[in-house]
Amino acid sequence: MKENPVSDTDEFWLPILGFEDYYEVSHGRVRSVLRRDTRGYTWQSKMIALNPSDKGYVSVMLYRGSRHTKRWVHRLVLEAL
Repeated sequence: MKENPVSDTDEFWLPILGFEDYYEVSHGRVRSVLRRDTRGYTWQSKMIALNPSDKGYVSVMLYRGSRHTKRWVHRLVLEAL
């Protein structure tokens, strides 16, 4: 018997430390947060691309303004708990 994959309604999303207003993490997946800037521009929520390394770890690039940071997804999950 096959188990059902985790759906969005079953997932518990937590904010990423240092990027609380920008990104959330859950079950090894990362998504951006729906937000609006001071000029009224709206960013839709979307899943962030995961980048696997040669050793099997997965990273993401997180952006805030003009700065970007490479972070390991497994560490984001642990830090958010």
